[in-house]
Amino acid sequence: MNNASALKAEQEAYDAWEHICLDAFDNPKKGVIALLTPWTAYFDAGANYPSPTRQNPPLLHTVGCVLARYEDWKKFRREWRKELDKKEVCFFHMKDFEYALAAIRRDERHKISNKNPYKELKEKEFVPLLKRMHRTIGRKRQDDTFRMVLFASSVVKADFDKTRPAELKRAPECKSPYIFNVANVMKMIAHWCSSNLIYDEAIHYIFAGGETKEAGNIASWFDYCWNDEQSKNYFRLNKGYTRLKFYDIQDAVTEPALQAADIVAYEFNKASQEVTIRGGVDIPLDELRKSLPSLGRTPHLNVTLTEENLPKAFASITQFMKAKGHM
Repeated sequence: MNNASALKAEQEAYDAWEHICLDAFDNPKKGVIALLTPWTAYFDAGANYPSPTRQNPPLLHTVGCVLARYEDWKKFRREWRKELDKKEVCFFHMKDFEYALAAIRRDERHKISNKNPYKELKEKEFVPLLKRMHRTIGRKRQDDTFRMVLFASSVVKADFDKTRPAELKRAPECKSPYIFNVANVMKMIAHWCSSNLIYDEAIHYIFAGGETKEAGNIASWFDYCWNDEQSKNYFRLNKGYTRLKFYDIQDAVTEPALQAADIVAYEFNKASQEVTIRGGVDIPLDELRKSLPSLGRTPHLNVTLTEENLPKAFASITQFMKAKGHM
């Protein structure tokens, strides 16, 4: 069985489980899964590396997130797979996408791995495919409201290491740039929910499995939040339907929502690089990657943390932990 066939079998098994769940309840909207976690947030991470055009860029860690209701995710998954099937692409991953496109433009298709899902695409097919994925992310409901909201947090690693107080090195949300960004995104989601008068509905948090070295930090952070009543309510935690309670870790290859989060992490990492390099000034959209305005039609919140604003963020964390008696 080749990679595409194996992946399709996994996806069909995933859909079969969904159907089993739906069959178990007379009304899917009142099922246990939907009732406990009407909102689901999917997270993925990204980072930049040196390139031929930028030999020594500031290293930024980014976490991207896509948030939507349970019923909207069901429609999204079908649409996402339908778009990929048109080009016989088994899954979407931005780094593989960008690498394959660059190699083809250099007439170096032979350097593309056979595992890369875009190996057989023609150059003219790449940009239209990405635009269709953006449109799938940015689709609206029948009431003309967007079904999805995007969030991203980026931090300059050198600035994070330089400004993080010694007393916070073991703090659950400050152990690494990754978990620091995760906590920031969760705060942004909580603020968005409050701004939209969403108070009583729980959120289930799902992370891409690629960040295996961060699994312990994720567990530590969620345990900390769960054991603090204020944080538990603020982040709308609720024991859900998985073995990890109120969050889960899944494989991005078989979960379209995590593939969408990967796009968000990648594009906003690129934008944050420009913000950092230019010293935090406002940058016109026409000076950024053309794909960012396309993606940015969807409601989104993005923050870039550098040496200038990190001390304030760390001070706020310290203040909260001391008030709780955790320091």
